[in-house]
Amino acid sequence: MVIRKSKYKVLFIASAVLIITSCSTGKYIPEGKYLLNKVEVKIDNKSINKEEVRSYIRQKGNLKILGMVRFHLWLYNLSSKKKENGWLKKIGEAPVVYDEILTQRTNSQLYQYFHNKGYYNATIDDKLTLNEKKRKADLKYIVKTGAPYRIRNVNYHISNTTFRNIFFKDTTERIIQRGKLFDVDLLEAERVRIVNLFKNKGYYYFNKDYIFYLADTALFSNQVDIDLRIQPPNSTTEKGATDIAFTPFRINNIKVSILQSSPNNKRALYQELQETDTLKYGHYSFYSSPGYHYRPELFLRFNKLLPGGLFRLDDVKETFNALNRLKQFRFINIQFEQPDSTKDDGLLDCYFQLSPLTRQFVSFDVEGTNTSGNLGVAGNLNYMHRNLFHGAEIFRANLRGALERQQTFTNIAKDFNTVELGVETSLTIPKLIGPGRLFRYFGEFLPQTVFTLGYNFQRRPIYTRTISNLKFGYDWKTSNYLRHTWNLFDFNMIDIYKFDADYINSIKDLYIKSSFTDHLVFAANYTLVYNTQRAGTRSNYTYIKFSVESAGNLLGLITSIGGFEKSVQPDTLGAGISEYYKIFNKRFAQYIKTDLEFRYGYMVDKYNAIVGRAFIGVGVPYGNFDILPFEKKYFTGGANGIRAWQVRSLGPGSYKAPPGSYPNQLSDIKLEANLEYRFHLMRMLEGALFFDAGNIWAINDKDNREGAGFEPGSFYKQIALGTGTGLRFDFDYFIFRVDLGMKLHDPAQKSGNGWIIGNRRLKNDDFNLSFAIGYPF
Repeated sequence: MVIRKSKYKVLFIASAVLIITSCSTGKYIPEGKYLLNKVEVKIDNKSINKEEVRSYIRQKGNLKILGMVRFHLWLYNLSSKKKENGWLKKIGEAPVVYDEILTQRTNSQLYQYFHNKGYYNATIDDKLTLNEKKRKADLKYIVKTGAPYRIRNVNYHISNTTFRNIFFKDTTERIIQRGKLFDVDLLEAERVRIVNLFKNKGYYYFNKDYIFYLADTALFSNQVDIDLRIQPPNSTTEKGATDIAFTPFRINNIKVSILQSSPNNKRALYQELQETDTLKYGHYSFYSSPGYHYRPELFLRFNKLLPGGLFRLDDVKETFNALNRLKQFRFINIQFEQPDSTKDDGLLDCYFQLSPLTRQFVSFDVEGTNTSGNLGVAGNLNYMHRNLFHGAEIFRANLRGALERQQTFTNIAKDFNTVELGVETSLTIPKLIGPGRLFRYFGEFLPQTVFTLGYNFQRRPIYTRTISNLKFGYDWKTSNYLRHTWNLFDFNMIDIYKFDADYINSIKDLYIKSSFTDHLVFAANYTLVYNTQRAGTRSNYTYIKFSVESAGNLLGLITSIGGFEKSVQPDTLGAGISEYYKIFNKRFAQYIKTDLEFRYGYMVDKYNAIVGRAFIGVGVPYGNFDILPFEKKYFTGGANGIRAWQVRSLGPGSYKAPPGSYPNQLSDIKLEANLEYRFHLMRMLEGALFFDAGNIWAINDKDNREGAGFEPGSFYKQIALGTGTGLRFDFDYFIFRVDLGMKLHDPAQKSGNGWIIGNRRLKNDDFNLSFAIGYPF
């Protein structure tokens, strides 16, 4: 069916005129006032951070979608003046009316900002342009920074000899240096650095009040001489305050209390300690509520604050982070106090107050699922024990059942024609077990050892599959943003049976047909994830994921030197594969595979965001199994890929599947890029515009599908392009997504070099509607 575009074009133009007209109306603008249309900042110095400067502007125009449409103002203007709290007023945005007082405040704040940054000659002017007819105001702030003040000399005055020696041994980390801007923020950052320096040398009571600056700007043009002084302030009157600030402290006794409640004062804490189990261990004392016992070795391993050692602020932070990473406590507090009997001995007692989370719990949840664009429903019965062997070991068990709607070979999608049942257990131990102990540097990053055991049954329209899994590896973080996962072995045994005979007979490609066989995967893999995105915050973020996996090499070595006989009989599908080794009566896969994914999210404002993604993946089969296992192959299309194509219907390369065939195109190489503009519409509704590009290819000539192979000199001609729009419904617990994609360039189309627009009329097949749970990336 050909889509008639003329009436939709008229409807689109009419809607656009209505929105633009409504956005321009002065319905809610008081007489004599002007709608603030545009706010600009012009700075003659390119080194200034414009985004930071914009944050000081007190009044900004109404929010825009696509940089031009004030959709939320339009909604507000549609409301009735008679209803003060009408729903359109609540979801819309009131017009921003130009306010001269707020402009003056902005001028003052910008002036102060540039002074703090060292631009004492800066001038701030504002230029207002009024459109009397449309009752709109354009406002421009013009900043001329002038020459900045820079630091000429830094003179240090440190009254304490020991402090002076410590300070001058640490010169590489200094923040204020000759030639740098005379920036107040840099001066404050240097004070913080100096405090941390001395607190890491045992000076527990040292603080910023002992550091101050004197600046001389009178003698030199745009240059500053700074005197940095470290000494007790003149206002210190408390007896002994000076001595205590310049006294290094050592850790004396450590007291760890693990209590169900969180006492807010010493008296309440003392009363509760009387009812706890107590254990003395050298300089350590452990107090725990009944049923919340942890082995002392756990704290000895994670605690950096050693009895007899100097107090170090970094040790406090590392210990806190280590305890927090255990996921055992809802409240962690570390305090220090001088013992009454040793006030003058430079000793500190350390108090840990820990409130444990619930030890065991069972939960049940129901969720919507989205497997490659196929929607379904799943139920999970979850069990967790947080302290199984009294060493913060976390045991999890999950029993899962799911129903899903998948398209069948005959292209008829029956309701819930896919059934999945599975059980998975895991044990996470907060220390190294096994060969990882040979790598000493691991201990610095508090790694976890993870054991996983699972079994999954899947009944699908074209086959039934069972997967048995056993995994052992390590998980650790080297920073707040960088996470590593290293599985020493990842064992999967896959059994496939009860094939749909019509589907199997329809597969003309032996390369694809041979992947539907029982097989075994014995792999080792490593994954690195760098993620600056934080839940509950709206800020720019970067996400990078790199993974590499190798399978079958150890089994290949064992079978080749162990005298194993090769199997030569053809498989049940008649694919004609001759010689290969078997383990547990299963052919084992042999391959190396690596992926790299990059995402970047740019938050334009609180209602608009641009998110981009790029992905490249390559899998190379060899040896005992010269094709990638079915579950390791790449595919694209669908709700999380190139959305103008149905899932698994694109590629590989320029290959075009026979009409009416089941969409199951898989291959060895994948390139994909996505760009999505997201904008808030109202309440829980969000809109999106997107552009997708990519394809999959075969890595060798064993794939007999025409045009499937990857050719370095011409692969770019086979890049599929699609665009579209979508809606997202935010239900707090999950996001339901609807995307409508349209093909722009189809590599399987022979005419017009694959280009659709301008070469032929659009057809229904050029559009794809997909439903999904969650964002695509």
